[in-house]
Amino acid sequence: MKSCAALPESLAYEADELLNTAIMTGIPIVIVEGHHDVPIYERLALSINKDCEIYASENILASQPGCSGVESNLTEIRKYAQDIPVESYILGIVDRDARFYRNERIEDPAILTLEIYSIETHFVSSEAVRFLIDSTTRATRHLVTPADADIIFIEIQKSLEGLYIYSLEALRNACEKDYKSQFGYSDRIKAIISERHAPGIEAKRQALLEFGSRTNIPSGWNGILAICKGKWLLELFIDEFRKQISKLPKYCADNIISQCQSCIRNTHKNCLYKLAENFDTPQLKQILYQDTSQPKLGYIKDRLASLISIIILLTHTDLPHVRDSDTNPIALRTSF
Repeated sequence: MKSCAALPESLAYEADELLNTAIMTGIPIVIVEGHHDVPIYERLALSINKDCEIYASENILASQPGCSGVESNLTEIRKYAQDIPVESYILGIVDRDARFYRNERIEDPAILTLEIYSIETHFVSSEAVRFLIDSTTRATRHLVTPADADIIFIEIQKSLEGLYIYSLEALRNACEKDYKSQFGYSDRIKAIISERHAPGIEAKRQALLEFGSRTNIPSGWNGILAICKGKWLLELFIDEFRKQISKLPKYCADNIISQCQSCIRNTHKNCLYKLAENFDTPQLKQILYQDTSQPKLGYIKDRLASLISIIILLTHTDLPHVRDSDTNPIALRTSF
């Protein structure tokens, strides 16, 4: 993904300049909620050989982080777009999060709302388990089958089932102004768990389930993916993975998962499922973010791929708002 020399270092864009830059260079611009999201989406674009520039919303125009920053940027850009199909050149990506359940949905074809809670949620899956085993042990994908990963992931899911009711509490707090909640999405999940909210949440269980039904929240694991804060889910998923991976050598010795060649020979001390080194949760998170093959990411890649894709020749007189006095033809990529 090449850098666009036309972009000023200060990123102090006017709205029409931002759109014109994408049109004139043929490099689409993607606006994401925060700077932590930038490398994730850059890797997704690189994985499909898509040349585009990814920017955090707080670094351009509106200078606001989060969903509101992405929306403000696109609103400002559309003021100057006239009949230009902005969605062909610029894409905003926002989390689904609690706004979706407050009916604050954004109806703009230039903004993609994620299908599950946030980008972090997309990295919690059986496929993620398989990738992490491959990345942290000597057992590669040649040995570890999808069925092996499923065995581990099912155990992790069981450990995370309680997040559903906790997430309903946080969501209700985000949706109902006068609701007296024990905690909210802004709190850290480990602090919530350590503060022993379980008795109070259990007393509210039926009322929270009724709230979930009224709000059309799916039950079970799909409900967790829909309403659990992505950072909560990913953090606890990785913690549970670390617990499960310590069991893999025994699973291998007992032939519960595909046996490695050492355990087949009863040389269990050399089991390939042993951790290659110690990894903490932040390290595992960064390892996991390298995996752009996660199936849940497919629709995001498809939307990135739909941006500006065909090279055509236009003169400066064909381009609205382009302040270029040069009469030479300009090569552009556009979509139809």
